[in-house]
Amino acid sequence: MIAYIKKFLEPYMVLGSKYAEECLSGRRWGGNPLLIILDTSLTSTGFSYFNFVEPRVRKFQATLSDKLTLAKSAPLFQNKNWYCVSERCRGTVLSAIKNFSVDGDTLDEEFTRIKKWAIKADPLKRSDQFSATKGLGVFTIQYLRGQVGLDVAIPDRVISDFLSKFLGKKFRNQIEVMQAVEEVASQMGISKLEFVWSIWIYADSKFNNRVAPL
Repeated sequence: MIAYIKKFLEPYMVLGSKYAEECLSGRRWGGNPLLIILDTSLTSTGFSYFNFVEPRVRKFQATLSDKLTLAKSAPLFQNKNWYCVSERCRGTVLSAIKNFSVDGDTLDEEFTRIKKWAIKADPLKRSDQFSATKGLGVFTIQYLRGQVGLDVAIPDRVISDFLSKFLGKKFRNQIEVMQAVEEVASQMGISKLEFVWSIWIYADSKFNNRVAPL
């Protein structure tokens, strides 16, 4: 079964590996904390990643600034707008600004703060201030932890449906999904992030959606 999954995902693993490597090396969005947080906040709203989230973050990067720190961006998120489309999105960004920035921080210092949070964060207990942000769930916390370099299992409906189909089992909760991601990725000999990104790219391709270039 593992060999079949690997063969099935093979056409999508080249691009999946590129996305995963960008995350694992700290180069996703050039390591810019604000862009990473915006990506995460938009992803948590459930919109199509490759056709909505990523293009919107790229537009924000080009239209506003790819050098903005979290500390200096608060005025941009006082209201909903084209780059932050819901109260949930806005709440996530503002919480990140509160928890990961102070005046005078550099991009590197803010990234380091998020990385330190990511190493200690428990997506199930959600005991730290940022993890307790209203609207943040296991998926969003794991997604952000992956965005800043941790090789973590990220559970969402797409991943759950894929694994259910190929493993022939239903998952009772996100913990079981994450355990399955860890087991299958390990047996395939790839990182957990490479596995989940490859599945997302496969799922996107089913609907003939354009995958935005890196």
